Amino acid sequence: MMARTILKFPGDLRKKVEKVCEDIRKRDSSFAYEINDKIIIFSDNKKQAFARGMWFRKNVSMRIKFEVVE
Repeated sequence: MMARTILKFPGDLRKKVEKVCEDIRKRDSSFAYEINDKIIIFSDNKKQAFARGMWFRKNVSMRIKFEVVE
């Protein structure tokens, strides 16, 4: 079942988060995401979706909030 990580963050982080997503996509063709008012990252399961959200908090900014949905 597909799971999604929905990233929520202050506006001043938007370009940084988008750049990180682009860089990951260049290295990992399985990394799929969508940008609208939030950034949604698609994963194979909830465990992977949660790990991706935590990675963004740890490596990009602790100001990023995320939610995982199936």
